[in-house]
Amino acid sequence: MKHFIFILLTGNLLLIYACNQPPPYQQQEIIAAMQKYDDQLMKMNTDSIAFMYSPDGELGEVAKGRDSISRFLKKFAEFRVLSNHSQTTQIVITGDSAIQKGNYKQVTILPSKDTVKLSGQFTANWIRLSPGGWRIKKMVTIPDK
Repeated sequence: MKHFIFILLTGNLLLIYACNQPPPYQQQEIIAAMQKYDDQLMKMNTDSIAFMYSPDGELGEVAKGRDSISRFLKKFAEFRVLSNHSQTTQIVITGDSAIQKGNYKQVTILPSKDTVKLSGQFTANWIRLSPGGWRIKKMVTIPDK
């Protein structure tokens, strides 16, 4: 009988612990956030793209912080993105952070009216902010040669 009460008590404690834990985040949330990022790139809305980053987020080695990212992206105001697509190959979620790896393809018209096709790999480090949801902590791209 003592063992039964111990098992029952332990089971109840585990249930209480499990109920008090935040729900596990799903990979689909990261994929949806990246899709939103892709959509903003298509529009080249620099402020909206910058807002996809955490307040201290980093765009490669060229910009850190939302204001800096927005200023950097404004240099590309004359560029027109015709298509932008990312495909996830791996997502690892640990608590309120995630690492997403994948490939990207982009077709862009340059200010000179030339059309370029870009492709490569990306790594996005995400952090979940409350409030705010998933934001990019750091984005690094490696273009194909």
